[in-house]
Amino acid sequence: MTERQYENLSALMDSELDTAQELTSLDDLVCDDAMRRKWQNYHLIRATIRREAKTDMPIDISAAVAAHVANEPIPFA
Repeated sequence: MTERQYENLSALMDSELDTAQELTSLDDLVCDDAMRRKWQNYHLIRATIRREAKTDMPIDISAAVAAHVANEPIPFA
């Protein structure tokens, strides 16, 4: 995702885009897995801030945790 796509995604959530920009962002959302994940995260963040988040919302952080663990240095005794 480009920085512009991130900005448009945020603006889309806030209803700040004109119709053409909105359609472009929705097309990007349909075609881009990373953008869909970001969309989900933005909605989760917004719901949490507004105290609307459900406790049973499925959150899968396993890939992010695995990536961080894989990058950790291995201590030698």
